[in-house]
Amino acid sequence: MKDMQKDPQVERPLAQVSQFIQSGNLERARALCEQVLAQSPQDAGALLHLGVVAMSQYRWDEAIAVFERALRIRADPWLLGNLGNCYWKTGRIDEAEYCLRGALELKPDFAGAYYSMGYAYIESKDYKNAVANLKEAARLKPDFASTYWLGVAYREAGEYQNAIASLNEAIKFKPTDHEAHDNLGRTYH
Repeated sequence: MKDMQKDPQVERPLAQVSQFIQSGNLERARALCEQVLAQSPQDAGALLHLGVVAMSQYRWDEAIAVFERALRIRADPWLLGNLGNCYWKTGRIDEAEYCLRGALELKPDFAGAYYSMGYAYIESKDYKNAVANLKEAARLKPDFASTYWLGVAYREAGEYQNAIASLNEAIKFKPTDHEAHDNLGRTYH
C-alpha cells in the first residue's frame, strides 16, 4: 500500500465533508466526497469520509466496499476500525475482530477499537473478553460509553462490585441517564 501525499485542493472540501456529516447533511457530504473522488480517485481520506456517510445511512455493504478500496491505497487504523464495525454490523464477527486487531496493531492506543471489540463481545455473550477490551477502552479514553458498557459486561460476567463501580463512573459522566441508573439498580438486585 502506498501512502498518498495530501492535496491542498482536496483538504478544504474534506473539512466541509466532516462538517456536513456532523450536522447530519449526509447527501451533501456524499456529493462532495464523490466530487473529490472524481478529481482524485485514489484519495483515501475522501473514501474514508464516503464510508462514514454510508455507515451513517446503514448501508453496511457499501461502506465495506468503500473501506476495502481505501485500504488498498493506505493502511489506516480508522479505516480498519470502521471496516471492523461494518463487518460486526453484518454478522461477520471473525472479520470484524481481524480488522479491529489490525487497527490496534497500527495504533495501540486506539480506544475506539477496544470499545468496538468489547461491545461486539457483549453481543456474542463473551463477557470475559468484553471486560478485557472495555477495561482498556475506559483506561485510554474514560467516557460514558466505555464505563457504561464495562459495567454491563462486569454485571453479565457476575462481577457485581466491579459492575457497580463502573456504572457509578458512567453516571458521573451522564448523571441523568436513565439506562445507567436502571442497570445500576438491576446490579444491586
